[in-house]
Amino acid sequence: MEKRENPCREDPVRETVRKAHPPITPEDEEAIDQVAASMALSGMQPDKDCYERLYQLASGEKTLEEVIAELDEKYRQ
Repeated sequence: MEKRENPCREDPVRETVRKAHPPITPEDEEAIDQVAASMALSGMQPDKDCYERLYQLASGEKTLEEVIAELDEKYRQ
Protein backbone atom coordinates (compact mmCIF):
# COMPACT_ATOMS: atom_id res chain seq x y z
CA MET A 1 0.00 0.00 0.00
CA GLU A 2 1.32 3.42 -0.95
CA LYS A 3 1.94 5.79 1.96
CA ARG A 4 0.28 9.16 1.41
CA GLU A 5 1.08 12.46 3.07
CA ASN A 6 -1.28 13.25 5.91
CA PRO A 7 -3.49 16.28 5.09
CA CYS A 8 -3.36 17.29 8.77
CA ARG A 9 0.27 18.28 8.21
CA GLU A 10 -0.77 20.79 5.55
CA ASP A 11 -2.53 23.02 8.10
CA PRO A 12 -0.77 26.43 8.01
CA VAL A 13 -1.53 27.02 11.69
CA ARG A 14 0.17 23.75 12.59
CA GLU A 15 3.16 24.59 10.41
CA THR A 16 3.59 27.97 12.12
CA VAL A 17 3.46 26.37 15.57
CA ARG A 18 5.80 23.53 14.53
CA LYS A 19 8.46 25.98 13.37
CA ALA A 20 8.31 27.82 16.71
CA HIS A 21 9.16 24.71 18.75
CA PRO A 22 12.17 22.41 19.02
CA PRO A 23 12.18 19.45 16.62
CA ILE A 24 10.24 16.38 17.73
CA THR A 25 10.47 12.75 16.71
CA PRO A 26 8.57 11.33 13.74
CA GLU A 27 6.57 9.24 16.23
CA ASP A 28 5.50 12.40 18.06
CA GLU A 29 4.53 14.02 14.74
CA GLU A 30 2.43 10.93 14.02
CA ALA A 31 0.76 11.24 17.43
CA ILE A 32 -0.13 14.87 16.65
CA ASP A 33 -1.47 13.71 13.27
CA GLN A 34 -3.73 11.25 15.10
CA VAL A 35 -5.07 13.94 17.45
CA ALA A 36 -5.76 16.32 14.55
CA ALA A 37 -7.44 13.54 12.53
CA SER A 38 -9.60 12.47 15.47
CA MET A 39 -10.68 16.05 16.03
CA ALA A 40 -11.48 16.44 12.31
CA LEU A 41 -13.64 13.32 12.39
CA SER A 42 -15.58 14.95 15.24
CA GLY A 43 -16.06 18.14 13.23
CA MET A 44 -13.45 20.15 15.13
CA GLN A 45 -10.43 21.95 13.70
CA PRO A 46 -7.41 22.18 16.01
CA ASP A 47 -6.56 25.83 16.66
CA LYS A 48 -3.25 27.49 17.47
CA ASP A 49 -3.63 26.92 21.22
CA CYS A 50 -4.32 23.23 20.68
CA TYR A 51 -1.24 22.79 18.49
CA GLU A 52 0.84 24.83 20.97
CA ARG A 53 -0.07 22.43 23.76
CA LEU A 54 0.56 19.35 21.64
CA TYR A 55 4.01 20.55 20.57
CA GLN A 56 4.86 21.63 24.12
CA LEU A 57 4.02 18.14 25.33
CA ALA A 58 5.85 16.40 22.49
CA SER A 59 9.02 18.47 22.89
CA GLY A 60 9.08 18.15 26.68
CA GLU A 61 8.58 21.87 27.21
CA LYS A 62 5.62 21.06 29.47
CA THR A 63 4.34 18.02 31.27
CA LEU A 64 0.86 16.62 30.88
CA GLU A 65 0.08 17.76 34.42
CA GLU A 66 1.07 21.35 33.55
CA VAL A 67 -1.12 21.38 30.45
CA ILE A 68 -4.08 19.92 32.35
CA ALA A 69 -3.69 22.55 35.07
CA GLU A 70 -3.64 25.31 32.42
CA LEU A 71 -6.78 23.94 30.76
CA ASP A 72 -8.53 23.61 34.13
CA GLU A 73 -7.72 27.25 34.87
CA LYS A 74 -8.78 28.42 31.40
CA TYR A 75 -12.16 26.70 31.43
CA ARG A 76 -12.90 27.19 35.12
CA GLN A 77 -13.49 30.91 34.50
